[in-house]
Amino acid sequence: VSARTSDRCRAATHTAVAVDLRGYGHSADGPDPLDFKQDFCADLVAVMDHFGVPRAHLVGLSMGGRVARATALRVPDRVASLVLANTSPGFDALGPEDTARFIAERSSGIGTDTLPPGFGHQQALQMVAPNTAAHVLAAAAAPVQRVRPHTYRRVLEASTRQDRGDTLEHIGCPTLVVSGEHDRVYPMDVTRQLLQRIPHAQHAPIAGAGHLGHLEQPQAFHQA
Repeated sequence: VSARTSDRCRAATHTAVAVDLRGYGHSADGPDPLDFKQDFCADLVAVMDHFGVPRAHLVGLSMGGRVARATALRVPDRVASLVLANTSPGFDALGPEDTARFIAERSSGIGTDTLPPGFGHQQALQMVAPNTAAHVLAAAAAPVQRVRPHTYRRVLEASTRQDRGDTLEHIGCPTLVVSGEHDRVYPMDVTRQLLQRIPHAQHAPIAGAGHLGHLEQPQAFHQA
């Protein structure tokens, strides 16, 4: 699993680490089949072990938030706090037919070698707030376009079918839930589920942001 740091991310007491989960960025795919919770949680723990960190503050956005939430429940002694940004409690509400339809719709047109041209741009359009600046839209689209088709399909399948049943009521670490005013992926009713179920969770709404507050409103996101 790849982890990247830089001098500008270092402070007197903390080091910021960006993690490439298996199949993403510079990390290898890992074996099939993928166990969404077990394998991705193991990736985070492996990065903590690499840096010799007994407990880490986990910040996860969207799927990253779901991985962070699952990690806090599986290995609570390794998680000091959670920031769950623009994320959800899982796919429990989807029945078998809806699950199959969801996977089919989102994997339609995905080839074996590369994602369709413009895929990242179309995905970014659905995530950002209306009237988002072109350079922000481009920054959101670029990493999506680089995702490997095999990774996209297998994570979509595993995530949708396996990210279920987490008892958010058992999360014991301090938790901040970040939401975007214009998030159409996980709108406010999904955020309310997190706030209602996670004990003592705090809420930081980001005005003017969609699903990608860290890109759309970075100053407000970092302040939160």
